[in-house]
Amino acid sequence: MSMADFVKGCANRSYELSSRKVFLDERGALRAPVTVLRLDPQGHWRSFLVCGLVQSSLNFSGPVNWFGSSAVPSAIPYCGLRKDDCNSITSTIATPTMIGGVVFLILCVRLRSYMRKKVLETRLRHLLIERKDVIQYGESSAGQSRKMSERIPVKSRKIGEDSPEVDSCSRGNLRDKKNKQLENGNDESIPLGVEVRLGDREAFVKKIAKNQSLKTLTQDSEFSEGVVTLARLRHPYLAEFYGICLERSVVRVLFERPTKGTLKDILDHNTFFGDVELRLTLMGNLIENCLPRQGLHFIHTSELKYHGCLNSRTCMLNDRYTIRIVLAGFEHLTSKLSTARSKPWYKRMFNRQKDVTILDHQQADVQSLGLIGTEIFRTNVPKQGLLGQKSLSNAQADVRYMMALCLSHSAPERPSVTELHKWSVANGFAKNTIVELLLSRLQLHASLLEQEVALRSQDLLVEMQKVEDLLREMLPHAIIQKLRNHETVAAELFESATVLFSDIPVFARLVLECAPMEVVTFLSTIHSRFDVVVSEFDAYKVETINDSYVVVSGIPVRNGAKHAAEVCLLSLRLRLAGIGINLPSWGEVTACPRIGINSGLAAAGVVGTRMPRYCLFGDTMNTASRMESHGAANKIHVSDTTRKLALQSSDDVSHLRFKSRGLVSLKLRWETCHGNVLVGMPQEIADLIKCPD
Repeated sequence: MSMADFVKGCANRSYELSSRKVFLDERGALRAPVTVLRLDPQGHWRSFLVCGLVQSSLNFSGPVNWFGSSAVPSAIPYCGLRKDDCNSITSTIATPTMIGGVVFLILCVRLRSYMRKKVLETRLRHLLIERKDVIQYGESSAGQSRKMSERIPVKSRKIGEDSPEVDSCSRGNLRDKKNKQLENGNDESIPLGVEVRLGDREAFVKKIAKNQSLKTLTQDSEFSEGVVTLARLRHPYLAEFYGICLERSVVRVLFERPTKGTLKDILDHNTFFGDVELRLTLMGNLIENCLPRQGLHFIHTSELKYHGCLNSRTCMLNDRYTIRIVLAGFEHLTSKLSTARSKPWYKRMFNRQKDVTILDHQQADVQSLGLIGTEIFRTNVPKQGLLGQKSLSNAQADVRYMMALCLSHSAPERPSVTELHKWSVANGFAKNTIVELLLSRLQLHASLLEQEVALRSQDLLVEMQKVEDLLREMLPHAIIQKLRNHETVAAELFESATVLFSDIPVFARLVLECAPMEVVTFLSTIHSRFDVVVSEFDAYKVETINDSYVVVSGIPVRNGAKHAAEVCLLSLRLRLAGIGINLPSWGEVTACPRIGINSGLAAAGVVGTRMPRYCLFGDTMNTASRMESHGAANKIHVSDTTRKLALQSSDDVSHLRFKSRGLVSLKLRWETCHGNVLVGMPQEIADLIKCPD
């Protein structure tokens, strides 16, 4: 059998295999049935469909479950097998879809407009202020029911001045004039409105329109949106908007009234702001409004876009001397409701222009800022042109330059608010507010005052030390402390003390022969030398009476038995000091003082309250005085009691040599005393001394 016959015999026959049945076609190609598997609900693969290729049959092994639908899918797609039928279907569906979308969009817009109108109407009603809540100055509780147009607007007053009293005739004429202005809607004479009180807040009330009702206001969406925008704006440099008041078809707005008044009134009538530094600070605070998100910059970047009537009257100062801009955005309200409104000064320049943009208004605000600067520095705007160097000659050069740029006739040459801020920071104008400047001045004044007080306190301490030293020369330190404390100074008895008396033997003759000034000069010289010597010993100077000089040791501070030796050594130094001074008009004749010393019991105390003196009493004082008066010139007469104490208490007695005088009869007493002469000077020196006869 040939290969061709074998193949032909095997073709077109079915064969049973162990796993499945297969078929060979006439070409000998193997055709096996196709089995389709699917997951059952339990997650196992199950035979779902068997495709017989020979018989072209489909055998399902179970029921068919179509996911998402119970019907059999269409055999032909919507657009056909070649997508030829899509155009007709699209046109059929698109038309009603577009109509529905447009209707839905219109409904959404109408609904949004209606909801916005309702929200604006609700907010506008919340901003309505009742007439009874507005209290005008000078208005009594019984007269609150009168309409506001019958009230007299309060005129601007000078800072610190009361309103002048006027007679009834003048008051009536003023009332008629103001009422007519208010009825006509003309606010040019009162640009800021009437001063009123709204609860505990100061406010302005200003008419912006008449012949209006609440219904027409709520239906006017532009006006409602403008009022809500003003009420929503909150900024430290903008006056707060309180609301609107509707009375007898007259629309009035209420806004914050800063308590210190307008910038123009403060500059014109408050001498406190005559200081150049304060005016520079004011200018800096005004330019500080050009900071990002501040004041004028905030207005230009907000929904308002521009101020519209910026001048020195719409810039006011609050109780912290911070500039608050008023009437911001009111130009928008009046343009919506009133046709007879006052125009800002710069709008005359816009009359020649057909299309006025927001940028033009913003540049006009910058030009107004330059005009305010000229008012701050007491300068005048020239009539023939806005750029006048002569009118700005009183201001500083940098301020003059920037104000000239702001007042430039060409709008593109004017600086922007950002450039103004950079210039202000570079020149240091926007560093502090007026309150901070005043606080810095107070701190500087306090610092200078502290320094002055410290210097004065130091001077006071020096003077007090001088007084202390002077008091110590007059009274003992312990006595001074008691007298300062207002304590009673009781007399004190001292068991043992040594007293020294010294005088000039020829003092009586000296007084007769010399002039008084010579005598005073001589006593001052010798006693001053004695004072220097006494300060070197443990001794206390009691007093000086004419030529007499009294010293004590052991009083007021006890020093045991050392007082006798201290006084003896002191007497030697006093004699040397005395012989070194010549008598006036006597040539080389020295003073040659005589000295008397005694030791014993003594009492001491302060005598008197005016010019108090510390005095000593007792026989020891009398004996020492008699020892001095019975002595000789240039000699030291010592009692025997003092001699014994000095020799017993002194460790070194080589300087103390005594020579006995024998018994000495004391004057005015029936007593005698054994006297001694203290010898402490070489004989050759004593021979050179010339004492008076």
